[in-house]
Amino acid sequence: MVVGSKKRRRRFRVEWDASASTPEGSMTESDSRPDERIERLEGRVEELREAIRRSRILAAAGRACALAGAAWLAGLMFGFATFMPVRFVSGVVVGLGGLILMGSSVGSTRQLELSLRQAENERNAAIDALELVAVQNGERFFGDVTKNEA
Repeated sequence: MVVGSKKRRRRFRVEWDASASTPEGSMTESDSRPDERIERLEGRVEELREAIRRSRILAAAGRACALAGAAWLAGLMFGFATFMPVRFVSGVVVGLGGLILMGSSVGSTRQLELSLRQAENERNAAIDALELVAVQNGERFFGDVTKNEA
């Protein structure tokens, strides 16, 4: 027996998002109408595009902070500003914070882009499953065969 050791309880919070896509082949997805499924996937694609845009903005802000911190430290080193410990620490904090923000945002952007590609592929598969027919001037086109509608 180890003296002084305590077991730590881990608490997990599970949240369920009803708008999240369900796995392919599940009961709920196969029961939904194709147009509803395509509409849901369109909404998901738009949400992902907006999240990617926000993530790219954060990555740009992180780059700017990293450069600002480096410039601040260079200014202190070359005597453009009076050296004070507070200024030095603030330059280090801004520079490191910018690197961290940039790194996490770039990673998030990659994950979001992967999710976007998956959602677009799923949407395209759902649209292809409808077997839509092109209609032009009263004629239906079925591959190489053209039929006139009466």
